[in-house]
Amino acid sequence: MSRAVSAAWGMVLLLVAASPTAMSWSASEVIDAETHAFAEARQAIDQVEDAEKRDRMLRDLARAQAEAGDESAAQTALAISDAQDRYWRLDDVAEAQVAAGQLALAMKTAQAIDDPDERDRTYHTIAYQQGLGGDFEGAIRTIDRIQSEVSRARAVAAFAKTQVLAGDIDAAMETLADRQGVTPGGEALVYEAIAQAHAEVGDLAAASTTAQAMRRIMDRAPDEKSRSDIAERVVVALTSAGHIEEALELAESLPEGWSKRRSLTTCAKAQARAGDVEAAVATAQRIDGQYSAYDALRDIALTRLEDGHADGAVSVIMTIPDLMVRTRDLQIIAQRQAEAGDIDGALATVDRIGRGAMLLSRLGPALADIAVAQAQAGRPEDAGNIFYLANQFVNDIRPPYSRATEIGYLVETLAKASDPAEAGEVAEAQTIAEERAEAYIGLARGLHRRMNLATPIPFPVSGPSLESAPGKMNLHEFTDLDTGEQLGVVREKLRAVFALLQAPDVQGRPKPAALRESHLKAYELLQAYFTKPREDNEIAPQLQFLMAMQSVHREQDAYADVDRVVLALVDRLQLQLAQAARDAPPSDRPSR
Repeated sequence: MSRAVSAAWGMVLLLVAASPTAMSWSASEVIDAETHAFAEARQAIDQVEDAEKRDRMLRDLARAQAEAGDESAAQTALAISDAQDRYWRLDDVAEAQVAAGQLALAMKTAQAIDDPDERDRTYHTIAYQQGLGGDFEGAIRTIDRIQSEVSRARAVAAFAKTQVLAGDIDAAMETLADRQGVTPGGEALVYEAIAQAHAEVGDLAAASTTAQAMRRIMDRAPDEKSRSDIAERVVVALTSAGHIEEALELAESLPEGWSKRRSLTTCAKAQARAGDVEAAVATAQRIDGQYSAYDALRDIALTRLEDGHADGAVSVIMTIPDLMVRTRDLQIIAQRQAEAGDIDGALATVDRIGRGAMLLSRLGPALADIAVAQAQAGRPEDAGNIFYLANQFVNDIRPPYSRATEIGYLVETLAKASDPAEAGEVAEAQTIAEERAEAYIGLARGLHRRMNLATPIPFPVSGPSLESAPGKMNLHEFTDLDTGEQLGVVREKLRAVFALLQAPDVQGRPKPAALRESHLKAYELLQAYFTKPREDNEIAPQLQFLMAMQSVHREQDAYADVDRVVLALVDRLQLQLAQAARDAPPSDRPSR
């Protein structure tokens, strides 16, 4: 850090320390503090050698700058090496700038894009944001800047949608009538919004009429892809009108592809909203593409959560077989619960997240949000305890590039809801370029968002020992045991798994013999792993052990409450093996 920037930042920290809640800051002082943080972040990013990592951090920095109204946002986005990614980030920057009331900056951002198609797309984004903000005349002027007739027609349709959202359906229809070149797909976009608007005021008959009109638009589609795109919007309109079965029939009739997947997701969410969760899950599980199905299940869970059924939301997430996806979605549920003030519920959800080293990054952000909620609820001591725990988990993440984003999130939480001076010190203390960059990005975000936080309540961050922290978070206690004690703990966990394996499943059928045998084999390998002397570079037997353990835990749902420590151990060993493999001589490295 330059001496001048260091001195200026020192003055900022003194200012923050003198004002615990920072509510007395002037706008210029906030901007000054943000500018220093952004400068430090950019300096750290420039020291990162890996282009992919550097681009990722430039994206984060550009978005944060745009949200804060910093004029350097577009220049940061332009530094991204991947051309397509660069255009997308410039579009994001323009959108954030319009949302922040920086229309002139957004226009400058669009003009900085040299690809005419991408520039048109950004003008489209700006016009849509203007329309959402009620600046209809400005939106039309922006649309007129678009060169491509196709892009302009799409922008007109999107603008008409903003008129519907503003409650003026007649004006939207006039927009469609007055402008030439609007495609059937553009018409469908507007009619979809109209159907939803009718449904929101309870006029399901009008919503149904609109949906049927959209079917006629679908019949005018010039090709199969356009028809599928329009059908996707018809499904939205039909579910808005309460015609879920008709919507599901249409969705099922579509050819495999993104439109069908999104349409089935829409139907699943509608089924969940109507209270038929079993049917919703069944619909999601029929979606072609594993991760599309997982995304649909997450949407169902969020729908349940919005409707006040937190336990139901968690139950839906627990049907996802992929451990990492399930963990990510539990984090999202916990954060939403914390934001809504359901602190105890959020903690209970976090306790369902695995404690393995590979999953620690999912715990930090969720716990940090819970800490903020506790501070807002007038429980600063509890907030400090939880934040301390979040910090401990994040510090255990290896390798550093996996830890950087989570450190940034914790610094943001400190700056936003606790002690900006300490947040600045944490950022300053980071010595690895990736971590330093993300920490300063988090610091800038936290400073900006602190001004919009209803009641910042500083909470202590030097919490109690982990043993007294809330929840069943005992991974650290486990890893502090010696090898023999660890084996004893894991043996008891596996015995519990074996007991479950011997019991029939919920339909009364015995568990598959192959699954039982894989657990028994893993147990034998586990004993050998802990008891057999081995050289540090003896990788192959360890990999054999890990492969067996991974096969054991491929089907996680039935055993989640008894094998959490086993999973944590597997994650920890994976990291150790990865490092050992990198350090081993070439002849000792396992073949792929």
